[in-house]
Amino acid sequence: MIKIADFDSTFLAAAPHDLEVILQRRHGKGVNAFWLNHDTEEYPKISILVNAELAAVHYIPEEFQAGFRSCGKTPGLEPNGTTAFSISGFSGDDVEEPNESVVPFSTALAVAKEFFASKQLPKCIDWSEL
Repeated sequence: MIKIADFDSTFLAAAPHDLEVILQRRHGKGVNAFWLNHDTEEYPKISILVNAELAAVHYIPEEFQAGFRSCGKTPGLEPNGTTAFSISGFSGDDVEEPNESVVPFSTALAVAKEFFASKQLPKCIDWSEL
């Protein structure tokens, strides 16, 4: 069972299909921010920031560790630029992620599904240690 929190709600996903349905939720202009963790355990956890069909993913193995950031070369993004992601319903809270860490949402979904099956760092993408 995976607990998923977004801008305004908390959900429990008992199966990969539930996870996929929940991660499709969007607010405002197609944005959302998700925190995923297993049952009542706080760590490890995954953060997925979503802006339309783009995502930035972070894996945090335990408290006080910076963890890992997704690596991506998403076509159409300026290699040395950044992409804005919302972390709340307020635009003033937006964060800029380096484009080198931005992946398609479909990739973030694959990460979430792998994390659903195992608490280990997902192997379906490349990571950069922070």
